[in-house]
Amino acid sequence: MRCAMLLAVSSLVLGTTAYGQEVPLHPGQTIRITAPQCGLENHTGSYVDSKGDTLVVAFGTSTMRCAASSVTGLELGYGHKSKVVEGVIIGTLVGAVAGAVFGATTYEECVPESLFDCLLAAESRDQAAIYGTVVGASLGAGVGALVGILTKTDRWVRMPRHRLRVGVAPRLDGGVAFGLSIRL
Repeated sequence: MRCAMLLAVSSLVLGTTAYGQEVPLHPGQTIRITAPQCGLENHTGSYVDSKGDTLVVAFGTSTMRCAASSVTGLELGYGHKSKVVEGVIIGTLVGAVAGAVFGATTYEECVPESLFDCLLAAESRDQAAIYGTVVGASLGAGVGALVGILTKTDRWVRMPRHRLRVGVAPRLDGGVAFGLSIRL
């Protein structure tokens, strides 16, 4: 009976809902927090603990306590992602423009001296610009992909404020448990 009562009180206090799933924050998880009352505006730190209605966040070597009710924005860090697609797009565009300009400005009419001298040569300045565009876009896409692979950015998931929950529940050993969770 005592266990059933504890379970009922815990579910009421922690506020689990059928349409949402509670995802706990783990100590050491990277977060980006905004809490103007605590002087925090998109500060990146590590979640340490929650004590009552207070969040404890580490910023480098220092820690800060902040009331959960003052948090206006919270983002969870989920690793890094590369910028390959952006690199390919930018590289292709820059390479295409540079190739077109290079092809058009360096065009010279080909004068054949033997059978295959002018086989792949452009027949006009416009055709030279088209050839330059194709070659430049191809080279630019490759360089852009390489730069994109080497460029990493943090991946953040923004949590709406109403999904941040702080809970208090009795424990079987007579103590009190505090919890912080985010409903996805």
